[in-house]
Amino acid sequence: MEEIFILRGLDNNLKVNNIEASFLKLDNVSNAHFDEETSHLTLSYEGKLININKLNKVIKKTLGKDVSIEYLSSKESKKEKVIGKGEIFLISRIFISLTILLLSMFWLTPTYENTDLYFIPIITYVVGWFIISYDVLWEIVENIIHKENFFDEALLMSIASIGAFAIQEYFEGCLVMILSQVGELLEHISLHRSKNAIVDATDLRPKTATVLKNNKLVTMRAEDVKVGDIILIKVGETIACDGEVEEGEGRANTSSLTGESYPILLKKGSKALSGYILESGELRVKVSKAYEDSTIAKVIELVSSSQENKSKTESFITKFAKWYTPCVAFLAVFVLIVGGAASGDWLKWTYNALNFLVISCPCAIVISIPLSYFTGIGLASKNGIIIKGGNYLDALNSMQKLYFDKTGTITQGKFSLVRFEAVEMEEKEFLEMIYRIEKRSNHPIGKAIVDSLDLKIDADFRGKSEDIPGYGLKANYKKKEVLIGSRRLMEKEGVNVPLIETYSTLIYVAIDKEYKGYLILDDKIKNDAHDFVSNLKNNYVKGVMLTGDLKGSAERAAKELGIDEYHAELLPSDKLNVLENDLKDDPKRVIGFMGDGVNDAPCIARANVGIAMGGLGSDITVENADVVIMDDSPDRVNDAIKVARATRVRTIVDISVALLVKVIIMILSLLSLVPMWVAVLADSGLAVVLIIYSVLLIKKKIHKKKEITL
Repeated sequence: MEEIFILRGLDNNLKVNNIEASFLKLDNVSNAHFDEETSHLTLSYEGKLININKLNKVIKKTLGKDVSIEYLSSKESKKEKVIGKGEIFLISRIFISLTILLLSMFWLTPTYENTDLYFIPIITYVVGWFIISYDVLWEIVENIIHKENFFDEALLMSIASIGAFAIQEYFEGCLVMILSQVGELLEHISLHRSKNAIVDATDLRPKTATVLKNNKLVTMRAEDVKVGDIILIKVGETIACDGEVEEGEGRANTSSLTGESYPILLKKGSKALSGYILESGELRVKVSKAYEDSTIAKVIELVSSSQENKSKTESFITKFAKWYTPCVAFLAVFVLIVGGAASGDWLKWTYNALNFLVISCPCAIVISIPLSYFTGIGLASKNGIIIKGGNYLDALNSMQKLYFDKTGTITQGKFSLVRFEAVEMEEKEFLEMIYRIEKRSNHPIGKAIVDSLDLKIDADFRGKSEDIPGYGLKANYKKKEVLIGSRRLMEKEGVNVPLIETYSTLIYVAIDKEYKGYLILDDKIKNDAHDFVSNLKNNYVKGVMLTGDLKGSAERAAKELGIDEYHAELLPSDKLNVLENDLKDDPKRVIGFMGDGVNDAPCIARANVGIAMGGLGSDITVENADVVIMDDSPDRVNDAIKVARATRVRTIVDISVALLVKVIIMILSLLSLVPMWVAVLADSGLAVVLIIYSVLLIKKKIHKKKEITL
């Protein structure tokens, strides 16, 4: 079995290998994987996992008192402390070390420099240096012990600092480590503030719920609410768990799930999803899903785990940093040897080489790039779009063609009966038979027929019924075989039916292989379908419609929307074949598929980018898709493309600015025009600036809100 946890209060210097090793000590744990960026720990285990309280005790013994562990699905909040005990301790060390440095520089050095006690200021410099540097030195030792890549910022800064001491630049040697630690502190604060800002923008789950218990209202933790409980929702409150309205009526804001702020009406029998905010009225909701299984929790979990699917850029940056750092270290040695040999001034070129080492640290890029992707995914979630990883943001950027279904994707999927005819049957008997059979169907057409007829009769019958995807259904009704479906179904079953000209959806009916009539249903184009098609073209993505509808109906929709290419009268397998053939023709081209139904799941899973429409409460859709649009708006795929491209711009700027600044400071260092402390500020300060720039993406306006009058 496998379970995902989240760790709290980790020391920034604690390495991945240490964390994983501590969990592998548990008897029944076979594998442990820790993700530094999300603090997610995945444990594979056999049998029953130990109690979470016992697990916490083990963690505290091995990793420290401040560390705790929680199930990812049951956490109250993903927000992390910006300034904890570790940060306060580091601030104290910085203050003490800086005080000693200034004392040595301005009092002890002038007093004892030319005396027999000249070593006193040197000792104080060393003491101040050790106070601020001991944890960095220990980190290097641990990296070497665990055979990790030790060519990192800690090593480069330590070499530069020790090198400054070696050439008797004591003040510079201390200042480098102090500024480096200040930079680390600022990076930590900026990074956690940034991530918390994204959490605030996407996680709107309430921590408590008001539950009706024994005719009394009790306020309890949302996590403790059970399936079957009745929760009371008042104006301004957020629904904590999925359920069904038992009593009351009101309008709810769905923006936390769909990105749209216009309210929907909830009344008795309506589905009330977690994350909805009640704007008027009062509701009593019967809980159908526990807090950790609710819709909003599922959305947050998807966003949280999205960092596990890294983009090509993120993966490249990680690999780049592993090779880049040792390369520049050797380059610094080369600069020292060549410059020193050519000029004879070894002291000067040692200082230049140390400067070169300091500015070469890649932390600005390594931190800002993953954060840009994380922010992009948060921005999409804020707008009702779930993107399951940075790799899918890259795929949306590169997408050249998008196949999409017709019914329920660009049409409302709400058919209405416009005409029918019964042959050799009473109309009442004909309609009642169809109503009873279709009542069992989950297909949109079957539901539309039932809703249109709305007969106040007993809908149950004892016969069997079978849905035949792409054809219709077959039922045993009053000991007779009834066929309800397309012309293809009738041809397959050997039933002769008349040719009826219509651009709408035509449903034939037969009893015991004899034609008994037809139904005609119509479907309306969605309001934003025109925007969807035109915006796709503006984004240089070719849109192709695939549908099982008749050619005439597909042609009419294509003309109305300006769709250049479409394929009609397709079975689910035919749609998959069209997609497969296109993928084989040009394997390098990125192709997407967008659909809304279970029948679209194979195509959604097979495409380079699988996009599911209307993901609210649809486990199958969410499971197969790479991108989930939480409402029924097709134009949201263009919003997803906007997010992907905005994220790409952020990453390009981050990389370009970081490399440009580093190259400039490197050149100035070689020309002896900048002191070492400037190089440190250019490195750490740049990282903070790029972190802030990356996270500002969350403020970008992506989707134009609908103006709805109620």
